[in-house]
Amino acid sequence: MLALAFCAGNARVHGVALVTAGLVANAIVVGANGAMPVSIVAAFHARVPITSIAAGTDSRHEIAGDGTSLPWLGDVVAVPLPLRPEVVSPGDVLVVAGLAELVVVGMGWRRREEES
Repeated sequence: MLALAFCAGNARVHGVALVTAGLVANAIVVGANGAMPVSIVAAFHARVPITSIAAGTDSRHEIAGDGTSLPWLGDVVAVPLPLRPEVVSPGDVLVVAGLAELVVVGMGWRRREEES
């Protein structure tokens, strides 16, 4: 709720539209499935263990399958980082892109003010 209020109140700020789109995409897929569906293939490529998801002990995630609604909005993007591999959703990618835009534009704004 607070994230939605932040997005609505700052809709004209650079990057917030992408953050909003990502949060909405994540909310839609979780709402449709009751948990975030995780692609087994993406988890394999990122080398992320899914034992807790498969055992049903991770209440925030479920393995994507034939009965999954909107599976392409789930955790389908493998991010095989060496220290912390992850599987993220397209919504997560939009959130990160929006936050990056927010930071970059904000940093550029200060720089222009300092040059004046």
